Amino acid sequence: MPKGKIDIVIEPGLVRVHYDAISKSPRGRFLAGLLYLLFGIVMICLIIFVPGKHGTPSIWQDLHAYPKDSFGFLFPLGFVLTMFVIFAWFLARVVPVAYPGGQKLECDGETLTISRIRWLDLENKEWTTESYLLKNVSRIRYGVLVSGRGNSIHGLRFRAARRNYKLFPKLTTREVGKILSGLEAFGADTERRRKALQLKRQKP
Repeated sequence: MPKGKIDIVIEPGLVRVHYDAISKSPRGRFLAGLLYLLFGIVMICLIIFVPGKHGTPSIWQDLHAYPKDSFGFLFPLGFVLTMFVIFAWFLARVVPVAYPGGQKLECDGETLTISRIRWLDLENKEWTTESYLLKNVSRIRYGVLVSGRGNSIHGLRFRAARRNYKLFPKLTTREVGKILSGLEAFGADTERRRKALQLKRQKP
């Protein structure tokens, strides 16, 4: 996935981060979602219709061969439904994180405000905004947003109002270090500050 343009402003009394993932490719996230959708449909069709090794029947053949109240019918049906649920979860939870619209974070030392373009907004104009007292935001850190086979996308993570937030995919360690330093100047609860305090307590 291409990295969006990120603008970081650190000033006395202000930390502002603007992640622009749409100006160069306004519909890029929808194309990515469509490709994942098509890939998933092809994989599920292969699982259902392609026979197994040594000529064993396909799942589709089993569904037709066994009575509807038998184990031979219910087991493959459950397997197929499970695959659909996993795939739907992937589309709904993973793709929007990996391919977001615009994202903004702003902190004035007391309040942390997050703004994001709705993923399904075709016009890229509808922003949703959430604000929290900085003292109620915890575990701000550089972490994994999305992980796959041998590949992970990192960005900024934190927790507020019992929710985990994931922002700014493909953020570099240098960029996130700049953001964390600005937030730590306000006394924010960052993961690296926790570790530093823990090490300090352990010293004799």
